[in-house]
Amino acid sequence: MLQKILLTVFIFLTSSLLLFAQPIHYTNANNNWNADSLGNHRAVLQFDGIGTVAKVHIEWRRRDYNPALKRIIVQDGRTGRKILNVKTLELNREFGDICFEPISGKGVYYVYYMPYKNEGRANYPKGVYLSPENTAYPTWLESFRPEALALHAHCYEIQSINAFNSFYPMEVIATKKETNALLKKFHQSAFLVFPEDRDHSIRMKDDLPQRWVMKGVTNQFKGEADRGENYTYQLGVYALQNLEGLTVSFSNLKSKQGNLIAAKDISCINTDGISYDDKILKNKIDLQAGKVQALWCALTIPESLPAAVYKGTATVKALGKPETNIAVSITVNNRIAIEGNIAHPERMTRLHWLNSTMAQENKVIAPYTPLQINDNVVSLLGRKLQINEDGLPKQVQTFFTEEMTGYTTEPNNELTEPIHFHFIRQSDGQSMKWEHQGLKFTEQSPGTVKWQAISSNDSLLMEVSASMEFDGFISYSVKITALQDIDLKDIAMHIPFKMDAAKYMMGLGQKGGLRPDSVIWKWDVAHKNQDGAWLGNVNQGLQYSLRDERYARPLNTNFYLQKPLLLPSSWGNENKGGITIAKKGNAILANNYSGPRSMKKGDTLFYNFNLLITPFHPINTDFQWKTRFYHRYNNVDSIKATGATVINIHHATPINPWINYPFIEWKKMKDYIDSAHRLGLKVKIYNTIRELSDHAYETFALRSLGHEVYSSGKGGGFSWLQEHLGDDYIAAWFVPEIKDAAIVNSGMNRWHNYYVEGMNWLVQHVGIDGIYLDDVAFDRVTMKRIKRVLTEDGHPGIIDLHSANQYNKNDGFNNSAMLYMEHFPYLNRLWFGEYFDYEHNSPGFFLTEVSGIPFGLMGEMLQGGGNPWRGMIYGMTNRMPWSDNADPRPIWKLWDEFGMQGTEMIGYWSSHCPVKTDHGQVLTTVYKKNGAALLAIASWADTNVDAQLQIDWKALGIDKERATIEAPFVKNFQPAKTFMKGEAIPIAKGKGIWLIIKEK
Repeated sequence: MLQKILLTVFIFLTSSLLLFAQPIHYTNANNNWNADSLGNHRAVLQFDGIGTVAKVHIEWRRRDYNPALKRIIVQDGRTGRKILNVKTLELNREFGDICFEPISGKGVYYVYYMPYKNEGRANYPKGVYLSPENTAYPTWLESFRPEALALHAHCYEIQSINAFNSFYPMEVIATKKETNALLKKFHQSAFLVFPEDRDHSIRMKDDLPQRWVMKGVTNQFKGEADRGENYTYQLGVYALQNLEGLTVSFSNLKSKQGNLIAAKDISCINTDGISYDDKILKNKIDLQAGKVQALWCALTIPESLPAAVYKGTATVKALGKPETNIAVSITVNNRIAIEGNIAHPERMTRLHWLNSTMAQENKVIAPYTPLQINDNVVSLLGRKLQINEDGLPKQVQTFFTEEMTGYTTEPNNELTEPIHFHFIRQSDGQSMKWEHQGLKFTEQSPGTVKWQAISSNDSLLMEVSASMEFDGFISYSVKITALQDIDLKDIAMHIPFKMDAAKYMMGLGQKGGLRPDSVIWKWDVAHKNQDGAWLGNVNQGLQYSLRDERYARPLNTNFYLQKPLLLPSSWGNENKGGITIAKKGNAILANNYSGPRSMKKGDTLFYNFNLLITPFHPINTDFQWKTRFYHRYNNVDSIKATGATVINIHHATPINPWINYPFIEWKKMKDYIDSAHRLGLKVKIYNTIRELSDHAYETFALRSLGHEVYSSGKGGGFSWLQEHLGDDYIAAWFVPEIKDAAIVNSGMNRWHNYYVEGMNWLVQHVGIDGIYLDDVAFDRVTMKRIKRVLTEDGHPGIIDLHSANQYNKNDGFNNSAMLYMEHFPYLNRLWFGEYFDYEHNSPGFFLTEVSGIPFGLMGEMLQGGGNPWRGMIYGMTNRMPWSDNADPRPIWKLWDEFGMQGTEMIGYWSSHCPVKTDHGQVLTTVYKKNGAALLAIASWADTNVDAQLQIDWKALGIDKERATIEAPFVKNFQPAKTFMKGEAIPIAKGKGIWLIIKEK
């Protein structure tokens, strides 16, 4: 009997140990359960026992924290039923012990251990993990003692909903016991290095992966590369002590035959690089004890290099700590990589792009012309800048016609006197006098002119450094140094505009439109993305922005409050500074003051500012009439039949699924573009910088760069982000249909270098004809670069910019046109946009914030399909087929039947407009050609009106006696009607009419 008992115990213990010891397989399902209710991960169990209670030990090795606070759902594999009788014994990051009722007896059961639900907006979800629930019946709970149960169920598989959601292998954590054993073995080391190949991006910063503890510390790396390949590998540093100044250096990699890969051609992208604006980067990396840092090492294998094994050393160092040498061995095979294997980004071959300098040279971009200097005057396309002896603008001139369709020889002067500073002494309230050493040009090239000027007095030194570019952008650095202690009542910069050069205004909390009589503004960077204004007229204007040496571009488009402007220490002066704009004498004076302050000898302040001289070029009306966008993925034959000429491919489409990462389905994209080109259509794609899909192959490599590419934030959002990124990010746009979750980019960073290279690759290898920008988070440096690569080799390089109205709390009450004006010189069209109100805003708002005309652009409408009558005043329609309630094709038909190509557009804003009405709120724009004119008439009147046409027949170029006035039939808009000369034209409130005047 005793032998029987001992044998039973032995079998029990043996079976239990076997259940614990069986290896767990990590597999991927084929999206064959509902992840939005069950979660993305499950353990697959086999129950081989009997009875009403099964006990299982699941070694799940989870990277998430507090598993005990998350719900467990057990499902019967045979019936799919949720099992109610469940009791959790212990749930921690390493394992879970669970009892459940095996309702179908022996067989397969599933344990879903991270179920969640999505709350919030569909495109900005908040993944909320379900709390534990108690559904077990008391009678079942009382029927057993867990500690007495054998493990008759075992977990043999950990399964993810699909491969993209898998934790294996780099997010399967080492246990505390395994980690402690490693620490004990290497307790005298400051850090450990785990070499890792490019196929297994290091993902965790707080845990070691099980993969590493199983491999052990080897201090060697072996890899294989093609000849000519952009090759990368990783060095995972695990800090046992706090580390400062982490770096890696490289030796030559040599073959036995004496050939080598030079050390100078090997780098670490985490520590060294080239910034987006072509400056050398040296990043300091500090690492806390217990943390992991990936160091991505990059090298290009020369194509001419003979196949062989190349060996060398990578040395990892930290300040004051013993270094660690890693033996590196790379087998170069006989295969020759095509363009570095760039077509295979999954191999991390494009990480080299982060340090690209492509298109950095400031070459002049068409239609702009090289800068020319004559004495102290810099000339550029349609504009001139005269520079004073103190380095500041003496006069700004433009040479555009009122209509904005061409040039004039007569200058439009913008200033009544030079832009100047006032330094007011506290002691006597007087403005300080200066001695000027004169103006000195330091660089003269077709694309850039730079100059310096130094001025001084007994108390202050003013050093002005400025640069002007071919598009009219001027950057000023004004460094003020105290030569002795001084108290100042104010430091202010005055911009004295001529009256007619400041008819309109936007910025500083003002919507675009007629300039108010007085503007009083104070800094409030915590809430407002405002640091300057645009004042101008249709054919002349100046945007200015106030900065200091610490300026960093804030986030925009829903995220301004999470990374706002930095208050300039000079202009802001602890919120004492501000701006007033009002009439003074014969000028409209923009008084940019900073208020009282004291400076000690040697103190410096930077009163930096930027200027943009507008317009940038005349409007291109013919491009507007013939270039018709179709903004949806569709069959190319169907699109051709609509009359559209350019297809915009949005993200979340079969050929461009992942937001701002168009490199995964690029072969499908190329096939589509090729078919469109055969039909004479052009294709542009959605691709911008603001947020980046979580499907980017380089996601974790970019995360290893800290906050360089991704902004810091509170995390959250869709489940994938929470499960794989953990924390310290901002969740952005989400597409529920394909579960594409984006992450917010930070400010100016090396991802812009990648973006430029990527755009070039898409042009050269996929055949894109341009890009559709959906708000942007990069500056003019990157915009110039992408325009260069998009137009290389004669490619059309069409760029249109869409913006949702930024004038709201989350965007810091900025104007979209203000925010993006630095990009306008390189755009072909505007699409402004969601939340723009076309019904309740003034003509001045349309003109300045929507139409683009004062900047040399033309636009389209979006929200609600726009107002077609008001839109036509500015040559705009809505975009097909984005607005379901508005179809622009009847208007396109009107254009074609009238023959808009080659017409002269004479807007209501021009003093030369040959047709007006007798009602001040009913405006007319004339599209004139030989013997005929199309009139676009639109009303802003509060009621229906009958308007009389006031026609200058001579200016119109039509014989009055032979003239007819007809309203052509335009489907969905207006019936055909003939009007007698002098007959009143009925105009409905908020609408208008299109008339054709021609000779019989």
